[in-house]
Amino acid sequence: MSRAIAYGTLNAVQNEIVVISSSHESHQSDRESGERTPLGTRRRRVRRTNDCCCARCCCVLGSILIVGLVCFGLFYLWLVSTVSCYSNFHPPRQVRRYSDFKNQSFTVGFDLSAGYGTASVSFFNGTVVDVARVDSTERYNEVLNILSDPSSAHPSPPYYNCAHSFNDISRQWARYLRKKKGQPASPEVAALIDVLGPLKEQVDIFLVPYGTLEMAFITVPDFPAIYTEDLHDAAEHVKFQLLTLPNYRSGDQAQWPVNELNAAVTGNGIGLSSSIGGRSDPRHDNEASFRYDNDNTFLVLYTQTVLTAFTGPFGVSHGLSSHYYAAAGIRNFSMGLSQCSQGPGLQSYECPKDSPYWEELRQNLRAGLGSYWPRGRDLARVISWGESAHNEVFTAVLEQEVIAAQSDPENRPQFYSDSPVFSPARGAAEFGKICAYSTISFACIPDIHARMQGW
Repeated sequence: MSRAIAYGTLNAVQNEIVVISSSHESHQSDRESGERTPLGTRRRRVRRTNDCCCARCCCVLGSILIVGLVCFGLFYLWLVSTVSCYSNFHPPRQVRRYSDFKNQSFTVGFDLSAGYGTASVSFFNGTVVDVARVDSTERYNEVLNILSDPSSAHPSPPYYNCAHSFNDISRQWARYLRKKKGQPASPEVAALIDVLGPLKEQVDIFLVPYGTLEMAFITVPDFPAIYTEDLHDAAEHVKFQLLTLPNYRSGDQAQWPVNELNAAVTGNGIGLSSSIGGRSDPRHDNEASFRYDNDNTFLVLYTQTVLTAFTGPFGVSHGLSSHYYAAAGIRNFSMGLSQCSQGPGLQSYECPKDSPYWEELRQNLRAGLGSYWPRGRDLARVISWGESAHNEVFTAVLEQEVIAAQSDPENRPQFYSDSPVFSPARGAAEFGKICAYSTISFACIPDIHARMQGW
């Protein structure tokens, strides 16, 4: 019995051993069969490996190609931007032509001076009408004071260099978006419109029997931060086209507008023959024979709000001379006549002769005379304008300082101050006739798109 059990046990052990042995042999056979993998299977594995390598190579090459294309595109964009001085990044501007507008029997000039604005109409038969005067708003005065400060200057088209164009892109887009909303292009333009808008309304009423105002000149004080672009956008907002003088301020000064220095010269009849198509003007002829070799001029704006004084070669032989670097002059909003007239019991136009104000004014006039040395010591003429230019004390002080500054005691410059409130507006209206008679009238439309200045 026990043998049977032992035998059975042995059989069980043997069976178990067989099983284990079978399992070992099975693994061994698997390894042996793996070593003898068919050739087709190995080729498929190599093919799959090659396919993966090709895919990786294609991905790398594709990435390199994309990066190369992006780099080329960026280089091309940089090259185009550099050549065009980034003008392709600026917002679009509507381009108008002189021929788009109708020539009328009149020309209009606006003067946005310090403290007020004026408008005059000059007819081609020689008649000049002073149409309107509008007193300024507080905002207008504050803005002009700011714009008289050289630190308020900024890049404006046409640009002095490519860096100015690039740095002005964000400002240009801000102006563009405001105009698209029907708003003034900037706070400065809005302030100018405070005066220009009412002036335009009164001129429109006056011109009803004669025609529609489509084009006009705007002149302003010679302030370093008032640009042609500002006047262009202000005129556009009140719906007329701004005009300029052909070839005015070429070189690196084309961003500034026709200023009161030029307009007051013409408004006082100096160089007038050239502005009306070659017609003779007695004053022009007399002065030409008087001092044709000397264009040295002292130009003074005097209002309740400001005193400005500039010395430079403005007049006959230089024609409509523009700003000169050395003619920095003075611009002082603390020297308007109203600053003296603020004492107790004084009217707005009163200023006692013994006021310390007049001594300070003398010092400012001397600074203006010396701003373009030595021209202030050899003057041919003195032109003054502004609502306070005919103040008796002022005219006496001005004459004394001019005579005292002359190197030749015998030199007596000629003084002009015709129609002091309206003379710049009258001169601006006369400038319109230059465009009407000129063979290059197309140049009377200011070109203020993003471009470099013509040297």
